[in-house]
Parts: sequence; structure tokens; C-alpha cells
Amino acid sequence: MRIAVITPERHKLGGQEQYLDALIPELDQLGHEVGLWHEIEGHHGRARISLGPANPSWSVEQLGVEPAIAALRGWRPDVLYCHGMLTSAWQRRLLECAPGVYFAHAYHGACISGLKAFAFPRRRPCSRPFGWPCLLHYFPHRCGGLDPRTMWRLYRREKERLEVLSRYAVILTHSTFAREQYARLGLNCRTITFCVMEPEPSPQPLVSLEGMPRMRHQAPDRILFLGRMEPAKGGDLLLDALPVAQHALGRPLKVVWAGDGFRRQAWQKRAAQLPGISSEFPGWIDRADLPTLFARTDLLVVPSLWPEPFGMVGPEAGRYGVPAAAFRVGGIPNWLEHGSSGYLAPADPPTAEGLAGAIVGCLRDPEEHARLREGARRLARRFTLLSHLAELVPVLEEAARNPNLASARR
Repeated sequence: MRIAVITPERHKLGGQEQYLDALIPELDQLGHEVGLWHEIEGHHGRARISLGPANPSWSVEQLGVEPAIAALRGWRPDVLYCHGMLTSAWQRRLLECAPGVYFAHAYHGACISGLKAFAFPRRRPCSRPFGWPCLLHYFPHRCGGLDPRTMWRLYRREKERLEVLSRYAVILTHSTFAREQYARLGLNCRTITFCVMEPEPSPQPLVSLEGMPRMRHQAPDRILFLGRMEPAKGGDLLLDALPVAQHALGRPLKVVWAGDGFRRQAWQKRAAQLPGISSEFPGWIDRADLPTLFARTDLLVVPSLWPEPFGMVGPEAGRYGVPAAAFRVGGIPNWLEHGSSGYLAPADPPTAEGLAGAIVGCLRDPEEHARLREGARRLARRFTLLSHLAELVPVLEEAARNPNLASARR
């Protein structure tokens, strides 16, 4: 099968590009021909999606739009495997080259803001299907700015994206919640097992998990936040929850806030004022250093207030025996089983008290924590590249065999 992978950027900006970097050589090993069509070639200082000598690539940045589309058409792919949203007109043109399968890493075409969450009067998930009623909720729930021109521009953009998505044979997601959002819009959507990326080899010897003392009550419990520092990620609510959890546990806490964003200074200032809780803000952590970071963590807290399409950080931590506490939003319940690999807090609405209860449930005693550690490891073993490929390849083959599937449905 000849598969053209379509993505906006070739440099490894985040998990989407890391995924494609691992996927392409595996598809090669299975005997498929794989090419890469991308808009942006890359930025200096960032690694790029690696390609072998047999993998052709077409860059809009280097060739221009029309030559890049013509080159892809000349390659005659059997199927397009698309990630991320390009200009709508470009995507329509690409889908004339071959049937397409789209992997929804976000809520493109399913939400006017892309976050599937209300910001006012309090931040909480939104499960309304995208459509003209979103215009009625845009200002009351602060789904975006206060300029009506911005509201109309965002609505038109997402409406165009939804129309483009209807041209794909299949929309793939990695969580039940995301699948439901697209299915409610009348799209052919399926959930498949996603895969956890292996961190790059660390130049430093890793801390051994075996025999490592956990829940040492003479020392602080070690909590990790890992992600972007912005309101939707819930750091403010975590700061409210930490004193409640610390009081209930009756022992000090140490929190590592790994990441960056425009809320970092505000969170750092508030964290410094919490008695009995020490905090570190190391910035972004290189992937090579993640195993060591996880090995020094007792609990991952994912306080996201928007419905994460999946939340890859949870299974990544689970591979190292780190359970999680999080709100029951979006795709998080697909990898966090309540009472088995951690604890989920109610999310309608999300509260500091609920999150504190989930944290305490994970850390309350050594036996419970050890059981959750093993549960986190067991669940993380589901998310392998091998199991992902076993579900992905048949979907691509089906789309290639039925090129008129999307047009017949429309």
C-alpha cells in the first residue's frame, strides 16, 4: 500500500510529530511505501521527522503549493493519512489525489474555540455539538474574545473545517469522548488504541524503579505537573487543592511544575506562599530526562479543565509506575481507571476539593499506592505501537479499497 502522510510541520514540535517519526519506519518495515507531504520544512535547532532514502517528501515551503500537490498526485498514493488542519482549500485539493483517513489530535471542526470548554462563569468541559447555537454561547461562556468579528471568523473557520472533515473516509480518535463529538456531527468516526512514545535514550543512568522506596512518610510526597502553563490546564485549581490535600495527609508535599506558559510566574508566586508545600519550576523537560523525572515522582496530577482528547502524559508516566489523579474529562478516563491506576475527580463542575480528594486517595497509604503503581504499569502496556498498528493498517486498507466512501456518505 502506498501511504501519503500529511502534516502541517516536519519539525518535531510536539507529540503529533513524535508519533509520525516513530510510525513511518514501522510502516516501512511492514512493506508499505510511505511519503511525507508537509507545509513547513522545519526550524533551526529542532529535530525533524526522520525519513529513509526510500521515503519521498514534498514541502510546500520549498516547492510551493501547486507543485507540491502535483508531485503528490504524480506519486499516486493509495490513501492519505492526515494529521492537523491545513488551509481548507489545500486539503480539498489533496483529497482529490486519494481517499483520506484523518486522525483527530484536537477538536478541529467540532468547537468554535477548539477547547470544548466554557471559561465563564467557571471553566468546565462543554459537550455541545458544534453548530450555529455555539454563537449564542460564545459571549456568555467566554468561548473566545469579546470582538464579534473574531467570533464570526472562528465560527466560519470551524464550519469550513467540518465540511473538509466530511470528505474523509474515516475520522480516527484515541478516546471515546472525542469519537462521540465527531459522531454527533454525522462523521464516520472510530476509536483506535494510541501508542505511548518511548523517550530518547538518556545519557545519564536511570534511577532504578525496583526497590525504590515509595511513600516515605519521613519525606515529602512527590507530585508532578507536566504540561503547558495556561488556564485550561488547571494549575490554578491544583494550587487551591494542594493545601487541602496536605492537611488531609498530614505530611509535607513536594511539587515539580515541569513546563512553561504565560501563567508560570503567577503559579510560581502562589506556590511560594503555600506552607508545608515546596515547589520547583524547572521549565520544559527534555524527553531523554523523563524516565528519571518519573522515577522520582509518587503521583502525576493532570488537573486539566478542558476535555483533553487523550492526555499522553498519563500513560507515559504509567510505564514507570506513576499513578495519576485527574478530573473526569475528555479522553482521560480512557487511560486512567478510577481506583485501579489512580483516582478521578468529578468534573461537572471541577472543584479544588474534588481534586484534593483524588490526590489523597492515591497517597493515603503505602499499600494503596503500591497497588495503584502496578495498575498504572499494567494499563500503560495497552498503548504500544504494535497494538496501534494492528488497528490502524486495516483502517487505511479499507479506505484505499473504498475510494468513494466519503463522497457516497455526503
